[in-house]
Amino acid sequence: MIYLNNIYSNIKKEKNKHLSLKMYQKIESEYNHYLSSKVKDIGITEFKKKLAKMIGTTTSNIYEIIKAGLITVRDYEYRERIEFSATVAYNKRTKKSIESNASKRLSVRNFINLVIKEFRSDYNINSIDETIYDLKLNRVSEIDGMETIYTSTFYDYAKTGKIEGFSRKELPMIRKNKNDKKEGKNDIFINSILTKLR
Repeated sequence: MIYLNNIYSNIKKEKNKHLSLKMYQKIESEYNHYLSSKVKDIGITEFKKKLAKMIGTTTSNIYEIIKAGLITVRDYEYRERIEFSATVAYNKRTKKSIESNASKRLSVRNFINLVIKEFRSDYNINSIDETIYDLKLNRVSEIDGMETIYTSTFYDYAKTGKIEGFSRKELPMIRKNKNDKKEGKNDIFINSILTKLR
């Protein structure tokens, strides 16, 4: 029987929170110990549930992590056995996450380019929020067929330098006008948009 370490049992679960390599290594230690134990007081399903609770993640995530890290190893007598590799699982899932995010940005590139074009134009809108709301509510035909994003996603991309040719310094929350007031704070416009969205 494997003894799950209760030190980790009170870790708060965070939705969509990526686990660190250290947590993957903890999974490796516990899971491989369980597999090698001759006497098991609990079944594999119950073990994975307890492991998820100990690590501070969901049971389904534990299943996916273990699936990604299973490898076949041989002992000195060339007998094969299945083990979990923290490094293999971590690298595989990290790469998958990076590729997924890159694919998402590529799919919304046309919409992002249009937002930037409108934001920089002489059109009477001077914030990213207003530009995106205007396109989605008043100019639907112009974005027909485009995959869109929320303003929060645009800001995240801009702040992390993931939008080619667009500097985070251009964001309204950073750029200020001559009166030293933050741009993009048209309360009447925003309130009217929020009313329509309710």
